[in-house]
Amino acid sequence: MALLLATPLALLPATGLAAEPPLPRAQRPGLGAEDPRRPVTAEEAPWTGLARVQTTLGGRCTGALVGPRLVLTAAHCLAARTGRWVRPGSVHVLVGYHLGEWALHARVEAFETGAAAPASGAPGGDWALLRLDRDLAGPERVLPLLRDPPPRGRRCWAATSRTAPSG
Repeated sequence: MALLLATPLALLPATGLAAEPPLPRAQRPGLGAEDPRRPVTAEEAPWTGLARVQTTLGGRCTGALVGPRLVLTAAHCLAARTGRWVRPGSVHVLVGYHLGEWALHARVEAFETGAAAPASGAPGGDWALLRLDRDLAGPERVLPLLRDPPPRGRRCWAATSRTAPSG
């Protein structure tokens, strides 16, 4: 049995499936030669207002606390492989998530999306507002929303993980 398991592994380098070395920094799309990202801590504002949105099917996305019981995330995070939306109760929101641990947890009671169906591709429809089963945040964690988009040319950044641009 060990011989049978070892044989496919021995073939990996010959088939091109072996791990390739990482790209040089200058060739990393979006990063360039100087990586502007730096580690952040989830205990400092504004990062305290970010959450991990996770489905029982294994999907994971970032969400922003926009109210004590409201989280804004991308609608595609709630799409099941069946082409339908996941059930609200199967979505969990974890605040302060890092390496399998979190500070706060709630389940989603209901959600509203900008798209009628997961695969609709409606322009501007990839948003979802999640209503939680309990208050998850006080005013100190809630992130304010802009009434209007920032002016063209203004430097902005988005948080999608535990790194942020420096400067």
